[in-house]
Amino acid sequence: MQDQDSRNLPGSVRPKPRLLVIGQAVNPTGYARVIHSVLAEITEKYEIHHFGLNYKGEKITKPWIIHPNRLPGDIHGAKQIPRLIQDLKPDLIWIVHDLYLFSLLKQYVSFGSLGCKTIAYAPIENRIVKEHKLRDIQSLDCLVLYNEYAKCEVSRAYSASFEGRERPKNPSLRVIGHGTDPKRFYPLISDHTKADLHANRIFARQKLFPNRPELSDAFIVLNANRNSMRKRIDLTLKAFEIFAKDKPESVYLFLHMGMSDRGCDILEMAEKLGIVDRLLLTSARAERPDVDDDSLNLIYNACDVGLNTSTGEGWGLVAFEHAATGAAQIMPAHGTCKELWERAAVLIEPSSYEKDNFDFVVHGIVAPESVASTLNAIYHNPALLHSLSISAYERAISARQDWTVIANQWDSIFQDALANRL
Repeated sequence: MQDQDSRNLPGSVRPKPRLLVIGQAVNPTGYARVIHSVLAEITEKYEIHHFGLNYKGEKITKPWIIHPNRLPGDIHGAKQIPRLIQDLKPDLIWIVHDLYLFSLLKQYVSFGSLGCKTIAYAPIENRIVKEHKLRDIQSLDCLVLYNEYAKCEVSRAYSASFEGRERPKNPSLRVIGHGTDPKRFYPLISDHTKADLHANRIFARQKLFPNRPELSDAFIVLNANRNSMRKRIDLTLKAFEIFAKDKPESVYLFLHMGMSDRGCDILEMAEKLGIVDRLLLTSARAERPDVDDDSLNLIYNACDVGLNTSTGEGWGLVAFEHAATGAAQIMPAHGTCKELWERAAVLIEPSSYEKDNFDFVVHGIVAPESVASTLNAIYHNPALLHSLSISAYERAISARQDWTVIANQWDSIFQDALANRL
């Protein structure tokens, strides 16, 4: 039980609104990076408590309080969060995760009767095909999506989920994207000319691989997404194998990810495809590597092209971070990616869409042959590579992607919630 706090006594006034954040923390995940980037900008305005879904360490007290998830088997915090809410009596609850987490927690917490506002931030990767899964959001005060595509899909699906029956009032729907920190991810030398981009590559490769001078003039493709089922790293491997068949030894695939993690067995598959000697790895360990931002920026600067073969993206933080160093991007032309990257990346139309029994959106599958063809076109056309690199760079560093701007948008929503303006 939390020590008695004067801010919880009758008639007392809290110096700051108390914000309870539920989401990943500390460990190197996209969700954790988003949460930490926003909270770092608003610590002076809120008393922040953060329940770290994936954090098992000791309680952290600065710059905000992070409560670890240390109950064995309670991976979603369903047994711990109700007590935390009871003890903290927050003014705001901010849930940052896939929508299924809110639906799960809703079975344990009566969000609508807590006396505080509940705001969720969740991705919608593609077209929603199980509309009934959206009914739970009626208990939210506000659902914030990553982009307009997702907002339109949620609005459509929520209405459809109540077809033929009385529909509750729609929750407030807002849109806030992710940011890219120019102090963390940037070109190491300069950012605009073809010569500068080439110099960035050489400089970064010398730092990363001091004993491999042959990499200075190599063509390196990067996939730095997590090795999970949705990211479909197997498609990247198949596409690269097709692309590299008639290429010299100076063509490589850099994989910044765990070698098995939650996806395919990369080393086994690469062996079967005959591309093991063309792989550059941050780590050969099964789990995803944990590197600091300086090291990650080096990796980004070292690679010519970023590749994403996922079946759906909520935002695609890796692509923005890599593009911020001046690197061309290739990704599927489905849902979110199409809205965020049109005219700034090469978008490949999925060859098919699949439904997943465990998900409520469709999954778009890109053909490895199409990806290989795109890589081939860029490889043989240095002018195209440069043009795509600049387009991606300019998209990534646009003002609307600055974390300070993003955090101010969140502060505005939190203030609207506190003032009952949602």
